[in-house]
Amino acid sequence: MHDQLLSALDQIQEQVLFCDRKLQLLWANTAACLLAGRARDDLVGKQCFQVFHGRSQPCTDCHALRAMKRLEPVRSEQRTPDGLVWSVKAYPLLDAQGAVEGVLKISLDITELRREAGSLEDREARYRSLMAQVLDGVCVVDVGGRRIDEANRALASLLGYSEEEMRGLSLYALLDAAPDEVDECLDRAAGAPEGWVCERRLRAKDGRSLAVEMSLSPIRTGGAGTLCVVCRDLGPRKAREQEWLRAHKLEALGMLAGGIAHDFNNALAAILGNISLAKVGTEPGSRTHERLVNAEQACFRAQAITRQLLTFSNGGEPIKTPLDAKKTLMQAVYFALSGSAVKAEVQAPADLWPILADESLVRQAIHQIVLCRKEAVGKGGKMDVRAENVVIPQDRDGLPAGRYVRFSIRDHGPGLSRERLERVFDPYFCGPGSGIGLSVAYSVVRRHGGTISVDSKEGHGTEVWFLLPAAEDRATAAGETEDGSRGTKGTGRVLVMDDEEMVRETVGEMLRLMGFEVTLAQKGGEAVEAYRRALESGRPYDVVVLDLTVPGGMGGQETLEALRKVNPEVRAIVSSGYSNDPVMARYRDYGFDGMVAKPYKMEDLAVAIRRVMDGLQEG
Repeated sequence: MHDQLLSALDQIQEQVLFCDRKLQLLWANTAACLLAGRARDDLVGKQCFQVFHGRSQPCTDCHALRAMKRLEPVRSEQRTPDGLVWSVKAYPLLDAQGAVEGVLKISLDITELRREAGSLEDREARYRSLMAQVLDGVCVVDVGGRRIDEANRALASLLGYSEEEMRGLSLYALLDAAPDEVDECLDRAAGAPEGWVCERRLRAKDGRSLAVEMSLSPIRTGGAGTLCVVCRDLGPRKAREQEWLRAHKLEALGMLAGGIAHDFNNALAAILGNISLAKVGTEPGSRTHERLVNAEQACFRAQAITRQLLTFSNGGEPIKTPLDAKKTLMQAVYFALSGSAVKAEVQAPADLWPILADESLVRQAIHQIVLCRKEAVGKGGKMDVRAENVVIPQDRDGLPAGRYVRFSIRDHGPGLSRERLERVFDPYFCGPGSGIGLSVAYSVVRRHGGTISVDSKEGHGTEVWFLLPAAEDRATAAGETEDGSRGTKGTGRVLVMDDEEMVRETVGEMLRLMGFEVTLAQKGGEAVEAYRRALESGRPYDVVVLDLTVPGGMGGQETLEALRKVNPEVRAIVSSGYSNDPVMARYRDYGFDGMVAKPYKMEDLAVAIRRVMDGLQEG
């Protein structure tokens, strides 16, 4: 038995040594002899530290001595100066009475093994680092167990879990789909050699349903039942697509709305003009006069509708001035809720920045938001209205870095479903009693260089919030500008160019009634020729009123350019049913001296003409 044991030890790759209590070699196997480079007989009787380490004394912290002293095995790894790594084990040898009579040493060169292990650890570390740094969510899925084996920080964060909570999570709980759909998805991916890409919804820890693009690929080294799944959050992309679709939808609506509003305003101009003329011939306080006043007010309500339509029209440009943000917000909210049982609590800091905006458009946007949310809360409801200063340190979601004012209107109504939330900016979404709705607010805010969004959850109310750029200058108190009103009477010569006969004739009669001498022209060329003849005769026109848009002909801007060639000092007023056209918004930049938006009353026209004749420029 003794010889058989030694024979077996002699054939293994580990170096095996038997030593006495003084560390003298009693026996060495072939592997140990090869390491020492000497025959077995040459090694017996010599001390191991002399043969293998070239020392005259035992090694510091010698394993053999420690094993004999402790009466227990000692195991460790040693690194030699030449870079080799050894696994060393020492076992004490005891006699029948339990006394130490020697030691068994077994050593093995594990340098390559440790190098491979180190490489594996490096790869593991790189894998962990990669998983941690990838922005997309990544997880390893056990197809058979229908659970997650491992997930990275990005996926855990997206879903509101910790990485520990993700391990072992059931895919039936994670995927927002029926169990058979989950099975079909996993089985299809597991059977696809090149993997599979699909769109699915994941259920977050708080119950939210998130749209993701899933790329599922079989892991070859992990067995047929393992998948690597990469989940990319589609929320930002879906939001951009929705924004693009919304913008194009409103652009298409704008083309239609602009044309309708222009034609409607022309008709209103004739109606309102004739009402103004009819009022002149009636006694104030008479029943006929009151009816005409009511008809006039109805025209202004119709004009408000066209302004909403023009909000969508292409090319519209807000007339921006510094505004008191708090005052504008409060006035718009309280006006929208006047006569209603719905209450609003408005909070804004005293140091709220002014905004750079078109007052009428911003009021209209807030008015539409409040009307829409008023419909949601019903009678006796409540709204929380807030405004605060916000600084965006760097460009984000299409907004340039800078100072903004954030407006928030929150209700405590039933909230919106996901399907309704996706349609919230559609015209008349809030119902026929609430106007065109949030689509107006969306268009106004975007045209001011801001952003608008709606946050809602069924059973938890709805918040509409938007950002508008803050103004650098201090806002001035809004007030009525001096209108130069001295009645509607005047003297002088006025040239009117408008392609609509009904409007042209009505304006002409209004001006004659005021006391002006009037010439009417249907086209731009007619107006230029009439102006030239009057100038040559020594009876020039004091003011020309030019319709901005003439389909198929020379419009107001082109006509003014032609008139400037005849008389560089010509004084002109631009008029249009496109009240938010860039020329109307910045008429002085285009060479005009005044502006009057259709439809207008006789008094409005009189004030505009008098300002220009007196040398006063509007705005």
